[in-house]
Amino acid sequence: MTVLVHLTDLHIGPAGSRPSGVDTAASLARVAAAIARLELPVAAIVLSGDLTESGDAESYRRLRGLVDELLVPIGAPVLPVLGNHDDRTSFLRHFLGLESLDPDLPFCTVHDLPHVRIILCDSNVPGRIWGRLGPRQLSWLDEQMASSGGRPNVVVLHHPCVPRAFLGVDDHILRDGDLLAEVVREHDVAAILCGHSHVSTSAVVGGALHVVGPATSYLVDPGQGTVARRYEGSGFGVCTIREGRAIVHPHVLPGGGDELVPQAPVLSSLIA
Repeated sequence: MTVLVHLTDLHIGPAGSRPSGVDTAASLARVAAAIARLELPVAAIVLSGDLTESGDAESYRRLRGLVDELLVPIGAPVLPVLGNHDDRTSFLRHFLGLESLDPDLPFCTVHDLPHVRIILCDSNVPGRIWGRLGPRQLSWLDEQMASSGGRPNVVVLHHPCVPRAFLGVDDHILRDGDLLAEVVREHDVAAILCGHSHVSTSAVVGGALHVVGPATSYLVDPGQGTVARRYEGSGFGVCTIREGRAIVHPHVLPGGGDELVPQAPVLSSLIA
């Protein structure tokens, strides 16, 4: 059995800031405390994008400190990917401390556990709310899944392949999700873990379980039709791989439930 913890949409800002009216650092602290209480052997913690609110250097330095303080002591590797709110250059320099990587290239990598291969993909398209992997990254992904050495694969990226439940809203998703599904279908993929929506959803993509985790920063009410209601609350996912199959439990930590912005017709720029 391999246990992965899935965090997404942290939206950390500079000290003193409250992105979308939320103390997102406090939200991360609550989630980290809940993870520390798990009576499970956590093998890795994946962060599926929108690590910061604005992609600035100060926010990444603050995030680095929060990760070191709150998540590293749990004793599992912390594996991040980028979302549409992130900036690749600032992330590489101020969170990872890397100067030598080309910021124009996707940040994608592999982390092997004894019984699972985790493949971290970069769907960030600068200046766009939607995401794309592109032919080169899809080819790379195909190669990594083919060479997993018999391990089931878990793919982590920010943008989901399926829309939220809100009617008419699908412009935030992965633009080449159909091509990702084709690649996934050819390999042993236990799960695809995503974020972006702030709504916990599940579907089947390319024959694999596709899960959007509940956001760490704040949640979106999935039952409001064409209205996006953001409200206080945090969450994370517990993904257990058993005999090559993923079982995912969304773990929601309710806040006060207070609405963060007035209800309004859904606009991509408002809720992503």
